[in-house]
Amino acid sequence: MNLDNKKPGRKPLYVYYIIAAVIIILLNVLLLPAIEGRKVQTTDYSTFLTGVEKDYVKTVEIQDDYIYYVAESDGQEGYFRTVKMNDPDLVDRLHDANVKFGAAAPQQTSIWISLIAGYVLPIAIFILLG
Repeated sequence: MNLDNKKPGRKPLYVYYIIAAVIIILLNVLLLPAIEGRKVQTTDYSTFLTGVEKDYVKTVEIQDDYIYYVAESDGQEGYFRTVKMNDPDLVDRLHDANVKFGAAAPQQTSIWISLIAGYVLPIAIFILLG
């Protein structure tokens, strides 16, 4: 007999929210980097320069910390990245090798979006759940 007049075995809704959040976090931490990591291979800077000299490198995108490039060898195209070095002659080398290149603008996050995502949203979630 159930003396509390509650249905046995029914869990509160917030338990399912927590389980769903844990699953999503695990997928983001474990699965997505493994999938994305297979697409772009990391190389050293000397390999990148050798590829530029031998006309393997076709396009280059220079970002704050990395240089992303597409190289083609034996008809196979691959996506690579290397750490950005302090090389003042890099643009001249790329231009001389007829490589298409550009730089990505640094992404700037609005202070308001950072505040909302970092403080307001978590507090609102706790208030709604609790």
